[in-house]
Amino acid sequence: DVQDTVAKLALYTGDEDEALQKMEELIQMNPDDFDTLGRLADMYRRQGSTQKAFSAYQKLHGNDPGNYLYLEYLLNLGRSLRKSTRYQKQILRKMLALQGDNLSVLEQLADMTGDMRLVNRGLKLDPRNGKLLYMKGTHYYDRWKDSGSKQDSVRALQWFGKARQDPQWSGTAKRMID
Repeated sequence: DVQDTVAKLALYTGDEDEALQKMEELIQMNPDDFDTLGRLADMYRRQGSTQKAFSAYQKLHGNDPGNYLYLEYLLNLGRSLRKSTRYQKQILRKMLALQGDNLSVLEQLADMTGDMRLVNRGLKLDPRNGKLLYMKGTHYYDRWKDSGSKQDSVRALQWFGKARQDPQWSGTAKRMID
């Protein structure tokens, strides 16, 4: 308790180095002090100690797997640490399980996997999402290239046409149409 009070006092007075040192000592004495570990993880993240922050958030996530914020930090830190695509997909799937209507997570996961079910799920949430419309057009374009089916060509053009309505995707969709 005394060490915790000293660490908090150092943090509140602006002496982050002293606070960091005391919190690390606290974690060594009590590895299951998740409140201190949370403060320590945030400090590591703010200071750019990516690997230390990542390790701390992994432990925090293990203790509280339903905490969406820990997953978001793990995803971003994992990208900074160049964690595998497989790892990133795993984290995104966990995020999606917690927030099934999170369009950003759906977009990222669909982009990484190319799964049309995720694209369609995202389009149900936002039927005018240019990125997802473009992805659907690309899906039919690829099918047309493989099969030569006129129907797939027409569908690709239709989806690219819808994607053109989104100012951010308009130019890219137009190039595909052309």
